[in-house]
Amino acid sequence: MHSSQHFVTVGLRFVEAFNLGDIDACVDMLHPDIEWYASNRYSDTETHIGQGDVKLYLESLHGHLDEPHLEPEDGYQIGDHVMLINRLRGKGTLAGHDVVERYNWVAIVDGGKFKRVITYPTPAEARRALEAATGSLGGH
Repeated sequence: MHSSQHFVTVGLRFVEAFNLGDIDACVDMLHPDIEWYASNRYSDTETHIGQGDVKLYLESLHGHLDEPHLEPEDGYQIGDHVMLINRLRGKGTLAGHDVVERYNWVAIVDGGKFKRVITYPTPAEARRALEAATGSLGGH
């Protein structure tokens, strides 16, 4: 993978650790001052500050499905920002129905670790946020 996409590779390692259920390895990829927003609405209930709080969030995300599996769909880096689009698939823990959820993350990376992650409702909104944060005019 091209070196300018290094943080996408970091994101793929994060996804791999999540899929193995190795939440501790995921936490190791987080900056000590991590801010993780489960929504771009920034509500208190969707805001996770610090590695301990984010670990609890990731454990709940992993634990609300049987056989959870994140599938990377897209990744793109501009400077110290990276966009990661993933689908989370699994079986509902109560009824056993197939569940598919999309997580559209834009992250700031500091020292090779995720420092701020914001989840957007759609891939298009994540792309616009990435471009706005980096001053890009769009396109690759």
